[in-house]
Amino acid sequence: MQPIFLEVFEPFPSIEEARKAVPDQVDQVLQQVAGRQDMKVEDVTFYHCRYVTEEGLCSIYERRPKCCQVAPQHGWDIMPPGCGFEGWQFLQREKHKSDIRKLKEVQYRMEILSDDGINTPSGTRTLQELREVVAEAIQPWLRYGSDLW
Repeated sequence: MQPIFLEVFEPFPSIEEARKAVPDQVDQVLQQVAGRQDMKVEDVTFYHCRYVTEEGLCSIYERRPKCCQVAPQHGWDIMPPGCGFEGWQFLQREKHKSDIRKLKEVQYRMEILSDDGINTPSGTRTLQELREVVAEAIQPWLRYGSDLW
């Protein structure tokens, strides 16, 4: 049977206690929350896993919860310093950046090749439609600076 979240994770009594355990990660999370309008720093709760061993290993690995099985979900997840996923995280971020840059390059080339600044050379898609595709692609990553990639 799959354990539920609160069977595995327990909250730190306070942000200060969490900061004692993982100061860089707490500060990283709080910095991101402070920049959001839909969240308040004082509402953040930090959890720790009661099954992490002294060696930093999972003592219930075979029956760990789904959130642990799929973590991290993307390259922009907040991870503690020294996390084994740092290399993976870097590669994921670079892949997202590269994909956005390629889209922007296509948009730029189409704008250059367009005679009227409205239609693409092939006439099949307007530049505005292309701009909308680029804008949609960068939207999920704006808080990470995708508009500047």
